[in-house]
Amino acid sequence: DSFKDVAMAAGHSLGEYSALVAAEALSFPDALKLVRIRGELMQNAGIEQPGTMAAVVGLDPTTLIAVCAEASADGVVQPANFNSPGQIVISGSVTGVRKAMQLSKEKGAKIVKELPVSGAFHSPLMESARSGLKAALDNATIHDARIPVYANVTAKPVQAASDIRELLYQQLTSPVRWEESIAN
Repeated sequence: DSFKDVAMAAGHSLGEYSALVAAEALSFPDALKLVRIRGELMQNAGIEQPGTMAAVVGLDPTTLIAVCAEASADGVVQPANFNSPGQIVISGSVTGVRKAMQLSKEKGAKIVKELPVSGAFHSPLMESARSGLKAALDNATIHDARIPVYANVTAKPVQAASDIRELLYQQLTSPVRWEESIAN
């Protein structure tokens, strides 16, 4: 009942599950089961398709999207987390991310730093985790949210259980639009 005066909720990546618990769309035990399965599937995907992530500070989203498109000739890479103005994380194959890091520096990024992660989260390299997560989400009890929850994939409020289920599924390989979620 501590959330009764809360008007809306949002959570970054795994935190979206916490936001859904606060909105009473998921029970705490069900959310724990889902995040455990999600974590195991993502870890396995990282072993099957090794990748990496890097933080880029000082480039606007349009420039970094173009950098990733150009670097994609060397390997998979895309924005993974639009965290705050000028701070974006990219994700993908080691060759793709490192090429995008080099291009980001050439385009004037202030900081470009590879992150110590076990996989290329929120990128197409998580594809092998999707079917397992879909099965888990399909079997989970998800209710309509009591309050709007801003979804990572769309940065827009969602309340319908069917939409929540689909957006959690899409979140695995889609960028987290956090900056836009907070603005909205």
